[in-house]
Amino acid sequence: MRLAFCLPGFDKTQPPGEYLVTFDEEPIEAGSDLAWRRVRTSMYLPKISASSLTQQMVSISPSAP
Repeated sequence: MRLAFCLPGFDKTQPPGEYLVTFDEEPIEAGSDLAWRRVRTSMYLPKISASSLTQQMVSISPSAP
């Protein structure tokens, strides 16, 4: 079952559905190995009061409040 959800900074709940989430990472040195650190997590939301093809990208925290 999919449920509506709230995001900090938004007055309205977001509708249930599938959302694109992207991650920006940067390489860090870990001795002789290569590791990656996540520097940004973004989620694409449909814009309220706009056509269904219009989206907005928001930065989100990967940790739950």
